Amino acid sequence: MDRSFNLVDQPFVPCSLLDGQLTEMGLRDILVRAHEVAEIRDDSPLVTIALHRLLLALLHRNFGPASLDAWSKLWQAGRFDPQVLESYLEQWRDRFDLCDPKHPFYQWPVMEESKPVPVTRLALVAANNATLFDHRYEAQELPLPPNQTAQLLIAYQAFAVGGGVSKPFNLCHSPLISQGGYLILIVGENLFQTLCLNLLVSTSSTPIPSSASDTPIWERSTLPAPDEKRTVPLGYLDYLTWQSRRVRLLPHEGDQLRFDRMHMLQGMRLTDSFGSSEPMAVYVRNQKDEYRARGFDESRGLWRDSHVLLSGADYQKAPLGVQQVEQLKRRGLLDRKTTFRLAAFGLSTDQAKVHFWRHETMPLPLAYLGDKALLDDLRDALEATEDAGKAVYESIRNLAEIVSTGSQGRPDQDRAKQLAAALYQQGRFWARLEEPFRRLLQELPTGDDDARLKTLEQWRAKVCGIARETFNDLLDGLDLSPRILKGIYSDQWGAQKTLNVALHKILQIGKEPANA
Repeated sequence: MDRSFNLVDQPFVPCSLLDGQLTEMGLRDILVRAHEVAEIRDDSPLVTIALHRLLLALLHRNFGPASLDAWSKLWQAGRFDPQVLESYLEQWRDRFDLCDPKHPFYQWPVMEESKPVPVTRLALVAANNATLFDHRYEAQELPLPPNQTAQLLIAYQAFAVGGGVSKPFNLCHSPLISQGGYLILIVGENLFQTLCLNLLVSTSSTPIPSSASDTPIWERSTLPAPDEKRTVPLGYLDYLTWQSRRVRLLPHEGDQLRFDRMHMLQGMRLTDSFGSSEPMAVYVRNQKDEYRARGFDESRGLWRDSHVLLSGADYQKAPLGVQQVEQLKRRGLLDRKTTFRLAAFGLSTDQAKVHFWRHETMPLPLAYLGDKALLDDLRDALEATEDAGKAVYESIRNLAEIVSTGSQGRPDQDRAKQLAAALYQQGRFWARLEEPFRRLLQELPTGDDDARLKTLEQWRAKVCGIARETFNDLLDGLDLSPRILKGIYSDQWGAQKTLNVALHKILQIGKEPANA
């Protein structure tokens, strides 16, 4: 029986239209009708960002752009040229078929002998990974339909986690895992805008060094052999379509096309020299003068990284898409008053174990980009917020130390630390500030210097008020024994005094004495 599932025509990209309708589209429709689509969105953040990267590879191959002027022409057109896209997809049509005998999409046609594994391995379902990420596959009976298989295959090549025996060498992290950070996507009013905003000017040196032979993986007649000494990408197209694993899907026997098992072995291993070069990542320089990708912290929201995401300070590197949007704004190609969104995608791993994945968004007012004074105000607001959070924690820590003091007059430090962490988490100080901060982020650029100073003063008062509310709520839940009362009200740096002193310092910021 001839089997085929061609991604050019067959619907597999989950998306919502501008009228709210949910649907799936093939590659031709999702690109030709991108201006009619609100967004690509899957339950898995990894699938969502991996599909965007696949579409960006197709667009880079067909439209460049080679300069900001070329980018501007694409943007002003309001849609992607359907003739260019249809001609390209027709030329390479057979390379997008999951079942093509010679060039199956994102697979190896011929592999060494290997034991087949369940196709759900593509969803990061394995013995050392809890299936807390995608419960569709935890309970689902095999086999999987081809649209879901295609989604998972594309995401897996981008986010394969190392660890385990393989050929010709053991399984290694994919590039997006080895970088260790989240990926930033700039989101516009529709999918066309989103794709354009993340379509970087492409030359031989940017976004990464590229050779004349750089192509997407599906255009290569001969696939490269895995090299344990690591492989250098031919360029950005090769990197966007990097094959971290050699996969061969095995159709399930039956009248309807399904996939239940697959062969899977180690694929390409990225060279260490690639370094801090992922265009969608955020890099911060550490004390060793090394740039490290900013990653998700389970207890830290994306908004707390807003200054890092928007600033081009010496010690940090904003995503290249944000840097390019700043250039477009400076040249008048994008309006300063526009607000897009930033979306972050990624997961947290420890060696071969996956802890969690996440998709977060925050506003992106273009006014901040390249405006040092405005960015300094944003930094000051964040510093006041961090200081208030520390004030709440330190006050709770002092309370915990007094409560855990033994008969010899010394606190049990381990017990105090555990108690303080538990109480601080219960208060959820940061969760109370996320929505107010989003409003501040959009309010700050609307005023002059005096108005911004007043806004910052109001913000400091707000974070101190929320800090005090958080602290009081925690106290309301405690059994006020004599020892706890001592921990709260002791003159020798009891919890209440610790909090009052710290919040007073925050409120005094910017209030210089009249004779200073």
